[in-house]
Amino acid sequence: MSLLPRFVRKTIYSLKRKYGTEVVYYRVNSANTDYDTGEKVIDTTAYRLTKCIALPAKLARELTKNVSMISGNKLFAWGGTYDAAVRVFIVDSDSLPRGFVPVMDDYLVYNGFRYSIKDITIFEQHAGWIITAKTDVGTPTDRVVSTDTTDELDITEEAGGES
Repeated sequence: MSLLPRFVRKTIYSLKRKYGTEVVYYRVNSANTDYDTGEKVIDTTAYRLTKCIALPAKLARELTKNVSMISGNKLFAWGGTYDAAVRVFIVDSDSLPRGFVPVMDDYLVYNGFRYSIKDITIFEQHAGWIITAKTDVGTPTDRVVSTDTTDELDITEEAGGES
């Protein structure tokens, strides 16, 4: 038996302890569009990864081209540029439910930005994944805000302490 899977798991664990940060992984369950109103309803499941390894982003300016500009083969005025960041995330398989397999339709939210998955590399023995993702400019993050309550009030109590 090879020592490589054990080495990979130990390395991921070490990186998580030193450089782990919070990332929310969204699994898209279904997406439906109401054709009368035009509203799109997306059902997602959010997984909070408290110790995900997020490598530095590579920021590049991209240009959006339309068909007439490409087929016209003429001089054109520049426009339609935007800045997109590509970031690599290393996700430990222990951070997600057993049997979980990431798919290309899922997305991540990190530091308030939504990242669409562009490439997934699977470690040996399913120790984890290397996910390459690109920012979606102008796309809502659909953040799930979790609330943790530390104090409880009985129904007869009020916030001011009076009954």
